[in-house]
Amino acid sequence: MTITKKQGSKCFHRPADATEHCISNHGLYIESCSTGIAASLFGMFSVWSTALVAATGIFFALPSFRLYKNLDIQSAKKLMYASFIYLPLVQLVLMIDKLLS
Repeated sequence: MTITKKQGSKCFHRPADATEHCISNHGLYIESCSTGIAASLFGMFSVWSTALVAATGIFFALPSFRLYKNLDIQSAKKLMYASFIYLPLVQLVLMIDKLLS
């Protein structure tokens, strides 16, 4: 996606093959979720940390879907701010899980 000037404002332009990109991105999201669950099944993480990470992942996915739907700067900023909260929170949960086990 590129940001271009159109009628005096910035906007995103959806590429012609956007559906293929969306399908591949959702496939990567499903892969990462299944990898996290597999790590829990092999005893690398506890059940509660897996549940917390999965719940925060769902809340992080909402702004990303909203950005895909709207393709505007405001949605992109919301996704960026959500990542500022999501990434340290997930790392903190996993670190606390390792310290407690």
